[in-house]
Amino acid sequence: MDKNLLPILLLTHNRFAYTVLAIMAIRQNTDVPYKLYIWDNASTDDTRIFLKYLNEIDPEIEICLSEKNVGISKAMNEFIKRFRDYDYLAKVDNDTLVPSGWASELLKVMKEKNLDTISASLVRHYGQTTQEWFGGMRKERYGDKTLYFNHYTSGSGIVFKTDIFRRLGLLFDGICELGTWSYLQRILTSRGGRCAFYDGVWVRQLDMAKEHQKSGDYAEYDQIIKAIREEGNRKWVELGDVEGITKMIQARGGTEKL
Repeated sequence: MDKNLLPILLLTHNRFAYTVLAIMAIRQNTDVPYKLYIWDNASTDDTRIFLKYLNEIDPEIEICLSEKNVGISKAMNEFIKRFRDYDYLAKVDNDTLVPSGWASELLKVMKEKNLDTISASLVRHYGQTTQEWFGGMRKERYGDKTLYFNHYTSGSGIVFKTDIFRRLGLLFDGICELGTWSYLQRILTSRGGRCAFYDGVWVRQLDMAKEHQKSGDYAEYDQIIKAIREEGNRKWVELGDVEGITKMIQARGGTEKL
């Protein structure tokens, strides 16, 4: 077992186009050895066709196709049990685009600052500007960047120490009973854990780009898609361009178009 490998959990439930883009970004922009573990919560669109295809061609991807939507906590529980012997784990949602170098940078800061969890900053948090969201948090400088400490961080674009579950006295089989990831972090910080956002890495959440357009400080969803296509899809994904993915989906009985 390669202890330097970073297992990454990606949760999916429908949102086929988002899922394709999220996986493109992970495969293109993750700069450390990794294993992408994709848990699908009973998608009814063409997501599963795409995931099965990826599983066939990419040894760095492992999929779990749940027959029912079991939510986030159960999927995280199974992921943590599956990779409990690794020092660090990561989680990315299927509406999130990670930037180049995100994993190595988060891991570096996490180790140097002895953090239990670290989260990339969001382009914009729900209902608030980034400045408003970070405003009430304790700040700590890291070079020319800043760590923002909070009792919980984002649930996407995060890296966390596996041993936090042992330190909390939790059995792996009981993690799913605790509810959400933010609730687990609240327990951790109440016992002295260190959880922080880091403004040296920014992720873009597609749902926010589509639904929250008050500040105008980020591109809308359609603009993101347009920009990615203009940059050239082979830069984003090795398995082919958007047209090629669409043809593959249709050849396997699907109907989705990107």
